[in-house]
Amino acid sequence: AQLALTKALEEKNNILESIGDGFFAVNKDWTVSYWNTQAENMLFTPKQAIIGKNLWDVFSDSKESLSYQKYHEALLEGEVKHFEDWYESLKRWYGISAYPSSTGLSVFFKDITEARLAKKELEALNESLLQKTVALEKSEKRYSDLFHLSPQPMWVYELSSLKFLDVNNAAILHYGFSHEEFLKMTLRDIRPAEDIPELEKSVRQIP
Repeated sequence: AQLALTKALEEKNNILESIGDGFFAVNKDWTVSYWNTQAENMLFTPKQAIIGKNLWDVFSDSKESLSYQKYHEALLEGEVKHFEDWYESLKRWYGISAYPSSTGLSVFFKDITEARLAKKELEALNESLLQKTVALEKSEKRYSDLFHLSPQPMWVYELSSLKFLDVNNAAILHYGFSHEEFLKMTLRDIRPAEDIPELEKSVRQIP
């Protein structure tokens, strides 16, 4: 039985040392009973400096943190807590999961700083794109207002076919065609026959 227990303990330790997350365990008095290698690396705290010691004595600068609050809530309520917290001393963000038990608390955490920065950059990019879209829409509306409210006949046409793509109200009033009729016509239909060769020549010269 003792050999089996020792083997099971070794297997558990191997698992906790091989995972990519930082992991530590404390009893209900906040004495640290386990501190894996990832926890050492991510929090720059070697095992010998914390195992057997009170967590909040070692991390006294975290007593006002969200982690302090959530760890106590997990123990008091007996509920798992998942959250993200900023550790000012290391200037890093951590994603944290705290699991309460009858003997204390087990905590898994990972450094999510790069993911948070990427998310922030993406949000900033999306905001910039939104602002540019709004500015473009405003610009298009100003152009549309100038185009349609101009007292001079104006139109937009396709270079290859000379087909009308849009006309303003002044053109509709001047030529007597409806907007729908214009869209079935080309520039040739509103120009004298003798002007058409010169018109087509001019269009061909447009780069």
